[in-house]
Amino acid sequence: MADYTREHREAVADLEICVDKREFDRQKLDSVYVSIFALEKFCTDHYLPKPAFWFPGEGGAIVVPPRREQIDKQVCQGIARTLWDQDPTFTIKALTQHPAILRNGNGGLYSSKTLHAWLSEVDPRSIEDNTGRPRKPSQG
Repeated sequence: MADYTREHREAVADLEICVDKREFDRQKLDSVYVSIFALEKFCTDHYLPKPAFWFPGEGGAIVVPPRREQIDKQVCQGIARTLWDQDPTFTIKALTQHPAILRNGNGGLYSSKTLHAWLSEVDPRSIEDNTGRPRKPSQG
């Protein structure tokens, strides 16, 4: 381990000069081997763009993982779509209180207002069917 650490320190010594001052020691750079797989993992782990000259066609875009809220929103919306497929008469309010949304979709972590906004984005009912207070059945 000590040899590896020493070799690593020697390999990276003065590499900051290459980056900061744009001064390149050709002999130094020729003595350092960087695996393309290690570089790709490093860039991914640190959310850095991949160098375009080693990864052509990928654009070097930074891929940021989704936040917990984004994942929960997608899961809640997926559960709501499934429940609406099974019973199209569900209201958004009823779904915001549904155990599947609250437990499996982590909906219990969010306000009913937030859940309402998320579910209204995927509500398959027509505008006439899902606006306002539900109508009372007509007696006749």
